[in-house]
Amino acid sequence: PQSQIREMGWAVRDPQRWRHLNSSLRAATGDAQQLPERDRRSVQRLDRLIQSYERDSGRGHVVYAVAELPTDTAVTRRRDVPETLQPGARISFDQYTMATHTLHEAAAVAERRRAEGAGASTVILEIETSRGLYLGRSDSLDDTSHLLPRGLGMRVAGIDEHADYARPGGHDSTLVVQLRDTARDPDYQPPVTGRRFEPPGLWRTPHTTPTVSRGPRGICTTSPTERSSPVGTA
Repeated sequence: PQSQIREMGWAVRDPQRWRHLNSSLRAATGDAQQLPERDRRSVQRLDRLIQSYERDSGRGHVVYAVAELPTDTAVTRRRDVPETLQPGARISFDQYTMATHTLHEAAAVAERRRAEGAGASTVILEIETSRGLYLGRSDSLDDTSHLLPRGLGMRVAGIDEHADYARPGGHDSTLVVQLRDTARDPDYQPPVTGRRFEPPGLWRTPHTTPTVSRGPRGICTTSPTERSSPVGTA
């Protein structure tokens, strides 16, 4: 329906609207029924559009989201990752989370945040899921944006300290925290692109780009207006 498409366009193109919806969901602990009528209607339309896409898609994918942890310690090694993101831990997002299908996009966002002095505790989440709505324009731009639904429950499957990815002029690596959906449809088909979680260290096809919103308790993820630089540019 056009009303759902218009609502999505408003949410992802207007940083103030995006922040408002996510902060409202966060304050309501994800309960849309507690929101004012206008916001509740917006959330319902976004939910339905995402669910419609998921029904038609069905396939799994690997996406990446940039998060900031409530700590001053730089997260560069496994031992720096807080207990809440160690393997076996379960987390959930109360609000919508913007991600990308390429690791180099997420790495560029994380690097920019660190350069701005806000990323000492930046970490990249690698999420294997069948959920969400693809919003990218990768046919013409280095943009593989993917919107994850609110209320997504995940389990920490592992931590890779040296996740490889291509970047302008060569290759690099970064630490990623690997997450999986906790609820899995019996007809789920694993990703056909992207790196699977076992065994660690395999080559990946990158995926991620998001405005600042709150993720797992105390964790901030990036947003739809924060785009990384196209590959091949400085």
